[in-house]
Amino acid sequence: MEILEKNNPDILAEKPYLRPERMTALITGATSGIGKSFAREFARQHYDLIITGRRQELLHAVADDLRREFQVSVQVIIADFSHKDEVRRLIDAVTSIGNIEVIVNNAGYGLGAIFHLDDLNHQLNMVNVHVLAPLMIIHALLPSMISRNRGIIINVSSLAAFFPTKINTLYSGTKSFMLNFSESLQLEVKKHGIRVKCLCPGLTHTDFHDRPGFSVRPKKSFVFNWLKPDDVVRQSLRGLEKKSLICVPGMRNKLAVKIVPLLPRRLYYALADRLDESPLR
Repeated sequence: MEILEKNNPDILAEKPYLRPERMTALITGATSGIGKSFAREFARQHYDLIITGRRQELLHAVADDLRREFQVSVQVIIADFSHKDEVRRLIDAVTSIGNIEVIVNNAGYGLGAIFHLDDLNHQLNMVNVHVLAPLMIIHALLPSMISRNRGIIINVSSLAAFFPTKINTLYSGTKSFMLNFSESLQLEVKKHGIRVKCLCPGLTHTDFHDRPGFSVRPKKSFVFNWLKPDDVVRQSLRGLEKKSLICVPGMRNKLAVKIVPLLPRRLYYALADRLDESPLR
């Protein structure tokens, strides 16, 4: 299979992680935003897809568009990862497929709620979506990747992994976990030819902030970059080619990640307490 037409300007063209044989990418949270952009990019490179999400009509519309534009197979699995039985149902469906080359753990959301004032089940649901579901999926599919000595795992974290924030405390906590987990996992599986990427987007133009009850509203930021989902995904895949483990898209975001840790922690806490914006994707 020829992946690249001559003079194709696509930034993913002729990248070493792309393979000529037919492979499958599993992308969670593919209904919109960053997940949808990941689905398009891998479909563009002739990967067959398994895409998941909660919004059935929107997800099927995404699948139809990808099939029509790229002539790839797209399997849709409707799942709400806040329920572990639905994660298990997804795993049962995909473990029978032996050629899953890529896992993109993108499903996620924000609450914008004060921790002690919010319903505990709402908080625990976020742990299920951001932590337990990715762990269960990776744990189930990793042995097959190891047996083939190749595979790509992209865990979507957030700038919030680096910057503890008020209001959305559990979001920062779960995203910090995913960052550290990804680094540790890469140390374990590197010898098997598997690459783990942790993508840490900041403010991104998606429907992330449209969740009912989410009080943190998007606004112009003079500290962090506002990026489009396609730009976030392209920068992530460039980093994959370079074998970098952590990707922070956006120059100002990169500078913030380098500079802020140099501040005395007490100064950071004082600034964070006054900051009327959140570095959430």
